[in-house]
Amino acid sequence: MEQKETRQIILKAIRSLPPGQRAAIVMRYYLDMSMSETSAETGRPLSTIKWWLRDGRRRLRGLMDAPRVDGSGS
Repeated sequence: MEQKETRQIILKAIRSLPPGQRAAIVMRYYLDMSMSETSAETGRPLSTIKWWLRDGRRRLRGLMDAPRVDGSGS
């Protein structure tokens, strides 16, 4: 799989996440913010940020492991 195609698949998967999880994933992994910084930025408790990150990663793994329409994938 080409890097550009992989990037597009990841972005599509991130866009499909619920808003809170999407924001937490973007802030943590794209903006390199700590969980505490993400908590302060969103106004949500640290425990919520931890949950959003954990559940968001789980959802992303599921989306990335699912076979794609073109028949490729895991």
